[in-house]
Amino acid sequence: MSSLLVRQSIKTAVESLASPWPVFDLSEYQTIDDITNNLTSEVVLIQYVVADDQVQSIGGYQNQGWEETGTVVLHMVVPTGFASSPVVTKGDAIRNGIRGKRLTSEVVVESCSPFVDFGGGGVDGAAHSYTANLFYTRRTCG
Repeated sequence: MSSLLVRQSIKTAVESLASPWPVFDLSEYQTIDDITNNLTSEVVLIQYVVADDQVQSIGGYQNQGWEETGTVVLHMVVPTGFASSPVVTKGDAIRNGIRGKRLTSEVVVESCSPFVDFGGGGVDGAAHSYTANLFYTRRTCG
């Protein structure tokens, strides 16, 4: 599970970059349908999918710390029939604004892939989803 600091810092950054589109953390919902039912505008969803925490020697001998790494999937969901150009533009703004950024003294976004619609496609027939993979690192010195 991604740590609270990671979740808070990524959500804050994505909210800022996605504005005025609303942002939802999928951890707070049971299914994507909870959000996409009655969807009338664009939304961005955050899904924490993989995380790991390994002991690391940070800063020299006998100075152990921890390195948390993880993958987050960002979803941009729009009602079917909306033009793709504004979605691609917003996706590029989010990706370019967050990749390689230090979000806190401990959390760095290592990379964020371009948004694609392969695999996301139609969420429930009434919405279309574009997805990107975000990779982060959190280093905690001992």
